[in-house]
Amino acid sequence: MNEIVDKNFRNNVVEAVEELLLEMCNSAAYDRKDRRGGFFVMKLTPSNRPQYISNNPALLTVPIGELPIGTLKYANIATEKADRLIADFVKRGKEAVSSWQTRVENEKYAGAILCNMIVCDHYGPFAISFSGLPELADEALMLALAVRMQWMTSEAATRIAKISNNQYFRDCFARYWSE
Repeated sequence: MNEIVDKNFRNNVVEAVEELLLEMCNSAAYDRKDRRGGFFVMKLTPSNRPQYISNNPALLTVPIGELPIGTLKYANIATEKADRLIADFVKRGKEAVSSWQTRVENEKYAGAILCNMIVCDHYGPFAISFSGLPELADEALMLALAVRMQWMTSEAATRIAKISNNQYFRDCFARYWSE
């Protein structure tokens, strides 16, 4: 476990991801019953200095749910999504909100979002990412987590979901959807 993260904070985040994952996987709208887990990653932005992006350790890297075959691959993909989003944020600023914006089909996936709250004595943007589900389900899970943890409003989460036309967020987490 990472020493930077308070044990209670870690436990609260992991518990929330586990509960939201279970809720999504049990939803009638979730169509990939064979995919019920993966890796969660949380990373801070490196003080907006591009030279620190590649040397920016994760605050959390946690396996969640029923892990898919090729488990390490999903930890690496979740980290790559967060790193790519942070690099995009450093380059474009507030316009960068989701790894969907820099995805490359069958190569670089959606599933990371940028939040902006105080976390672990860091005020400013941080990325949360998930990999192991279909990419839009990864993103929906992170959007629901951000709203539940009050790292983002439901209006902001809905705006991000609309960028990717994320039906998983709308259908599996309707209580967080805001028109």
